[in-house]
Parts: sequence; structure tokens; C-alpha cells
Amino acid sequence: MSFADQVLGGAKAFVQPSKRQPLQRRRLDLIYFALAGFDLLTIGFTLMLSNHIMGLYQQSVSRSAVWSERVGEVVQLAQFAQEANAPGNDVFDSHDVAQERVRRDAGLAQYQAQRDAVLESLSATEQGEDVSTVIENLRSADLQMQEMMTEADRIFAEIERGGDEVAARRMATMDRIYARLTRDLLSAVLAVQAIEDRNLARQVKLASSLRQLEMMVMGLIFLIVVGVALYGRRIGQVMRRTEDAHNAMLHELESANEGLQQYADNVAHELRNPVNKMLLASEVVLSRARSNEEYEDTLLSIVEESQRLSSIVGSLLFLARARQTRIDLDLSSVVVATELNVIREYFETAAEEAGLNFSVVCPLDLTLAVDRTLFQRAISNLVSNAIAHTPKGGAVVLSGRQEDDWVSIEVRDTGEGVSVEDQSRVFDRFYRADKARNPSSGRLGLGLPIAKSIMDLHGGAMALDSEIGRGTSVVLRFPTAPK
Repeated sequence: MSFADQVLGGAKAFVQPSKRQPLQRRRLDLIYFALAGFDLLTIGFTLMLSNHIMGLYQQSVSRSAVWSERVGEVVQLAQFAQEANAPGNDVFDSHDVAQERVRRDAGLAQYQAQRDAVLESLSATEQGEDVSTVIENLRSADLQMQEMMTEADRIFAEIERGGDEVAARRMATMDRIYARLTRDLLSAVLAVQAIEDRNLARQVKLASSLRQLEMMVMGLIFLIVVGVALYGRRIGQVMRRTEDAHNAMLHELESANEGLQQYADNVAHELRNPVNKMLLASEVVLSRARSNEEYEDTLLSIVEESQRLSSIVGSLLFLARARQTRIDLDLSSVVVATELNVIREYFETAAEEAGLNFSVVCPLDLTLAVDRTLFQRAISNLVSNAIAHTPKGGAVVLSGRQEDDWVSIEVRDTGEGVSVEDQSRVFDRFYRADKARNPSSGRLGLGLPIAKSIMDLHGGAMALDSEIGRGTSVVLRFPTAPK
């Protein structure tokens, strides 16, 4: 007997069944629909609130990115100020007033153009951001720049008249003005960074709000499950399955967020090293007047770090494009033995310097349809890793063979090997099994992920087998008939 029948049975002595039963059913329906309505309202409100908070978070992230760019713009402005200041010092060595005046004017033009760009960027600042301090520092720097240019003209004039001693005193005055100019620009940089820090703090607060929203959602869902369970076991079971699915989704999101956070930390670490080196080199060389050789050495160091940054960014762009299948393969038939020998010749010198025996074993008639450039890049990454992790006296063997409908390319070494724990993560971007992040080694932890992406593009597979102290074998399996 149902709950409704029990109630109706107890009321027979007072009310006729034909009139009481429809009324009781309607009440139960109303309670059920009220719970369903509450469920819909909760979900709708949660989605709306989540969308609103996420929109604020995205705006905060975008604003933070803009202010990061503005920090770079002000730093660039300081570099142009140094270029405008340098000729006033260099003229004592070159005694070529005309040439140094041209250099000074060019540096001043760059400074003024960058200053106008920075001010224009600040004028586009959203409401709520106080940029008056930044603008005030830039205006003060402008006044110092004008005084510095006046002193430079006086120095040039004294040099032309042969008054080196008077010019030297002028240079000391100009150096003091330049120090004040640098201080104003540094204050501007700090002010911009302070605004950026506030944006980051806003992001942290919004992220905390999202976490609180998740907890609120979980609490409301729990109440809904309890309420529906009171009106039937079947409804309770359905809601429990929904809750389990929701918890599984949260677990997946947390796992994905942890992976994204680790990847972001790795990218930040790899990019921070060359950027810090360039900034440090620039600050040191700008701390006082330098010789042309010192400036050249510093620029060469900056170019080297810039090339490293370019390499990192290029590899990340390749991985991103490969993940989104936005790379068109230029397939052509290649002789595998020929391609492997080309790679061997390229790395032969490095192998000899490392004291390794580097050999190729492959049938001469083995052919394969691949994108030749990507094919060489994938194998070169593996060979580079093998040479880097194989001690002196070891061996690296590059081989190719036919296996049914597949062509297997194997890179085997007798090197350090990879632990079982690390083998599951070596295809993660920026992951390095040696745990040592030495920027000078040139190892980025992108070789294996790039090779894996190239294999995915070809519809192939990649396998790694390794043992600590015994060496590593990496096999690339290409289909003989790629799609």
C-alpha cells in the first residue's frame, strides 16, 4: 500500500474517498515539482554566477597580460634613454662630434616615439586603474631627458672648440641628470608592476570565489539528493549516480588543473632564466659607461639568450599546432638508410667529441612515405638525447627495419637509462628525468614530446624501453601507407 493510500484509508471516516484522493495526489505532485523547480533554479543560478565570476576572472587575466606588456614597454623606454645618453660619453673616445650627434638624435627619436606609445597605451587604461603615478614619473623623466640633451649639446660644442676639460665637467653633470632620469623610469616600472600585482591579487581572489562556488554547488546538490531520496528509492539512486558523476568530473578538472599548473610553472621557469640573464646583463652594462667591446659582448650574450627564447617559443608553437592538427604533412617517398646516414653525419662530430661509437644499421632498399623534415627532426631529437645521456666509451645505434605494415626506426644507447617512474612522464613537455634544470645544458625537455607529436601526425606510434645503467631504446613505428 502506498503512502497516499494509507493517508486516504485513515481519512475514510471523515471524507469521501472520491473527493480526498485527487487532492492528496496533487499535493505530492506539487512537492515533487517544487523539488524539481528548486533543482533547476539552483543549477541556473549556479551557472549564471559561475559564468559571471569566470568572466571577471578572464577580464582580470587579460588586464594582467596588458600590464605585463606595459612593463616591457617602460623597460624599452629606459633602453632608448641609455642610447640617447651614450654618445655624450662616447664622444670623448671617438672625437667625432658629427657622428655622435647623429647617434644621439637617433636615440632621442626612439625614446620620444616609445614615450608617446607608452602614454597612448596608458590613456587606454580601463576605469579603476590609477596610472597618475606612472604618468608623473614619465613626465619627470621627460624633463630630465631635455636637460640631458642640452648638456650633450654643450659637450659637443666644447669638444669642437677643443675644451676637453670643460666638456669633461659637463659630462659629469650629464651623468647626474641621467641618473635622475633612470631613477624616474625605474619608479615608472615599479608603479606599473604594482598595478600588475594588484591585478594578480584580484585573480587570486576570484579563484578563491570559484572554489567557494564549487563548495556551495556541492552542498546544494547534496540537499537536493537528500530531499528527492525521501520520495523514492529510485529517485535517490538516480541522484547518487549524478553526484558520483559530478565528483568524477571535479576530480578530472582538478587533475587537469594540476597538470596545467605544472606546465605553466615549467614554461615560466624556462622563460625566466634567459629573460633574467638579459635583464641582468643590461643592468650591469648600463650601470656605467662601457667600451665598445663590452657593449658588443653584452649584445652577443643577449642575442644568445634571445635565440634560446626563440627556440623555446618555436618548439611550443609546433607542439600547439601539432596538438590541433594544424600542420599539413608534405609526404614524399624517402630511402630510410639514406636519411639515417644524413643524421649520422650531422651528429658524427658530437659523438666523437663525447667518445661514443655511433653507427647505422638499415637495409638499403627500405623506403617510407613521410614528411622528410619532420622525420629528420623526430629522429634527431632522439639521437641528441642519446648522445647527451651516454657516457664516454658507450654506443649509440640508429637502425631501421620492416615489420609487416610498419617501418620501425630505433635509437638505442648504452647510457644512463630512465627509471620506471620517469618513463611514464618523459613525454610531458619540459619534463627532464635528471631533475636538474641547468640552462647552459641546452636541454629543454621538449625533444620527446615533439617526436611524439610528429608520430601522431603520421598516424604512427612511439615506445620507450629503458633500464637504469643499461641504456635506453626508443622505437618510432611509421605506417607504410599513411593517411
